Amino acid sequence: MPETGSGEIRTLRERALAKNLPDLVAACDAELARRPIDVDGPQAARHAEWARAAAGLDLRRTTAMAFSACKPSAQESIILPFIAANPDATFQALGKVYGKGDLGLAIGHLVYDRYGFFQHLFEEGKDQSSVLIQKRPSPEGIRYTLRPEAEAALRELGVV
Repeated sequence: MPETGSGEIRTLRERALAKNLPDLVAACDAELARRPIDVDGPQAARHAEWARAAAGLDLRRTTAMAFSACKPSAQESIILPFIAANPDATFQALGKVYGKGDLGLAIGHLVYDRYGFFQHLFEEGKDQSSVLIQKRPSPEGIRYTLRPEAEAALRELGVV
């Protein structure tokens, strides 16, 4: 099922529900819950391939693999170097450098666009970008620092 598009899984789930197949409904629900975004069949296959390639790797090696396969976007090329150069940077400071109103979304896409690589590292109850970035509340707002292992990999790749 990991290589099946989200829409197809929803259709399969509805059919399984209509035919009273609770195990199949549960399997569909579990697969959809693992996905931060809807993907079509080819995208699902790509993320499943990435998940197999990264299975069991630590954060540094996973980050290196993920950002080698899926190069940083223009937005990520602003965000990542700024956080690396300014550990504990506030959301507001990062927002001034980033210059657009969709900063939270852009931070989320650091992992969302590469979730197949990172899914084995997700922690229950934490947002997915927390795999790469430590977030600390402060009176000035959330502060961001790259996790040391992620920063090391991004430095090796010349991203930061």
